[in-house]
Amino acid sequence: MSNLDLGYFKEKIINEIEKLREALLRHDDYIKKNITSETGDLSSYDNHPADQGSELFEKEKQYALEKHNLSY
Repeated sequence: MSNLDLGYFKEKIINEIEKLREALLRHDDYIKKNITSETGDLSSYDNHPADQGSELFEKEKQYALEKHNLSY
């Protein structure tokens, strides 16, 4: 593989890493903003971690169902 090819693929990988990094930051911001506002809790620190995990699971399940237009 030539240096030109290596440079091309290196740039593609760097761009993909940056896209993933931005998506992760958006996801983290969404979780931080919505975990407390949608559950009605004033703080996310009062709950046991298992409670937060259950709520997060339900929210992600609902998101997936809406994304795929499934309803129960």
